[in-house]
Amino acid sequence: MLTTLARGVEVRTMKWRDINLKDRIWTLPKTKNGHIHRIYLSDLSLEILKKVRNYSNGEGLVFGSTGKFKNRYKVFEDLKPMHNRTLCQPIKRHFEKFDMLEPFTPHDLRRTGATIIASLFGRKDLVKMCLNHVSNDVTDIYDQYTYSQEKKMAMNALNKALRIILDSKNIESIPNIDNLRELVFKNDQ
Repeated sequence: MLTTLARGVEVRTMKWRDINLKDRIWTLPKTKNGHIHRIYLSDLSLEILKKVRNYSNGEGLVFGSTGKFKNRYKVFEDLKPMHNRTLCQPIKRHFEKFDMLEPFTPHDLRRTGATIIASLFGRKDLVKMCLNHVSNDVTDIYDQYTYSQEKKMAMNALNKALRIILDSKNIESIPNIDNLRELVFKNDQ
């Protein structure tokens, strides 16, 4: 969810047939707003997909479930979508282990990614595009451009920022937003 800014239901029902690994695109044929949405897959997203592919043979659901705890490392081809509470129940059950001040839900990952993109670029419109939000602006009727390159640029920047954060030795060494922005765009100039 964090690497794609996709909704939980979109991730839980993600299908291999909608993913083009060569072009690094995940196409959501049906979304909450009724529009097709193409998500650029960053290096981090591809790493995750390559790891989970072993459990589904690259067919059917990407993050499916058997509903059983036995044989959980065996390859299953008849996976079913995970329940909508599958992602949030373990977090609730083990919240105290996360040592966080406020409750956390998987949907917060979408907000975190959106906030990182907004802080890197200072552009709310770019965040809306990546989140697949629509505006009620009359210009949208005339503007049919897909903004694929802009979304790809934003997702690449998010990927770089996440890498920097994940590679930090500890929480104290995570750069503040100004330093993070500088590190993300360091080699782009």
